[in-house]
Amino acid sequence: MLGDPDAAKDSVQEVFLKMYQRRSQLLNPDCFKSWLFAIARNDCISRLRNRNTREEITDDAPEEADQSLAEMYDRKEEKDLVTAAVARLKPALREVILLREYYDCSYQEIAEILGTTESVVKSRLYTARQMLYHYLKPVFHERKKI
Repeated sequence: MLGDPDAAKDSVQEVFLKMYQRRSQLLNPDCFKSWLFAIARNDCISRLRNRNTREEITDDAPEEADQSLAEMYDRKEEKDLVTAAVARLKPALREVILLREYYDCSYQEIAEILGTTESVVKSRLYTARQMLYHYLKPVFHERKKI
């Protein structure tokens, strides 16, 4: 959500400190995941509010070793395109996409994290996916022609 590895590292430290300080507020251990994501979300939102410019999110995940160099380049280029498209989304849409697609949270878990209903989550996901399709369709359509 922050798009800056250094800011993300700072946020992780801050979130774990807040989590430790607020451990008595966790009444149901089964809700730990949504409780932790809520703390992290709030910290990220605070950091984004304090920052004037948005930067692209980077993905430094290792590539599979058996891919050819050309395939690795194409895969990285695709990741960069998707990352840039996700970064263009409004924060409310970006967070539901990240929680659902990257963290594999259920609709119910996302609703708990965001403090909203499942229908709002589904609506935001639909809107976010439509916007991503709109952003990426011209790029991938053009790449198919090549």
